[in-house]
Amino acid sequence: MSEREFGHAIMAHRKFLMTFARSRLGRSREDAEDLAQFVMLKAWEHRAVFRPGSNMKAWLFTILRNGHFSQLRRLGVHNPISTAVPAWIWVTETTARSIG
Repeated sequence: MSEREFGHAIMAHRKFLMTFARSRLGRSREDAEDLAQFVMLKAWEHRAVFRPGSNMKAWLFTILRNGHFSQLRRLGVHNPISTAVPAWIWVTETTARSIG
């Protein structure tokens, strides 16, 4: 996959990332945009480890989830599952493929 194709593939999931961040993680519009931008930047930085043919949406979702929890830890939230995120967010890559 060329860099151009990879960039287009990431951008195709931007709306999903923002919608998920707003609706499921309780983020404001601005915070959702920031988190989506963070995810796209991390994906771009680590594009060499993405396996073409695998589920990009699941991969991006994993980056989003990890970024969200990292931010909660930095803010001092010690139990993010019970305070900020529904329990079903802890999904495996296989489960994430089924929602994609």
